Amino acid sequence: MRRFLDHFPPDAGVGIHGATPLLAEVEPLAHGFTDLLSLHGGNSFRGGVYRIHAPQEIEHWTAIAEDAFPDYRGRILCFGYDWLGRQFALDRRSDSGGQSHVLLMDLGFGEVLNIPASFEEFHNGELVDFADAALAEPFYKKWLSSSGRAPGLDECVGYRVPPHLGGKDEVSNLEVTDMAVYWGLLGQITSRINERK
Repeated sequence: MRRFLDHFPPDAGVGIHGATPLLAEVEPLAHGFTDLLSLHGGNSFRGGVYRIHAPQEIEHWTAIAEDAFPDYRGRILCFGYDWLGRQFALDRRSDSGGQSHVLLMDLGFGEVLNIPASFEEFHNGELVDFADAALAEPFYKKWLSSSGRAPGLDECVGYRVPPHLGGKDEVSNLEVTDMAVYWGLLGQITSRINERK
């Protein structure tokens, strides 16, 4: 993960957690998972644009994401999130060469997008070469320049009215909010909408 860390320095230094049984279980499906999460789990990167869950929070956030997107129950594992509160997860059912692909779980637009990259390719390639698309980095800079602040580790910059409920995808429709509250409330609405489809 050297290329990722060269371009995405941790904001809070190294927070060593040590390997856990869950990390060891996932490692064969996602090379580099154990090292990155045991060394940097719970940290934000490059001014808060990207964050990685602490190992002990993975199952908690996975359950919350599964509640919002029940079609993915039992097949995902959330490992990180961006400033907009969008979760990144491994998809155990989608792989190439034995490596799970990454999913982007977006509450604002009420959708899940497949990123055809392994965990390692996602960090060393997609985030480094395509941060504009993967993390909406220009939108983040626009938010910060409009007197917005970087969200804390337990916060995100969420939509007041999500685009999939008629809100506009613009800075004036954003606010800093508690990540758990955002996913809890909007996740319930998203789940109901998806059940009707």
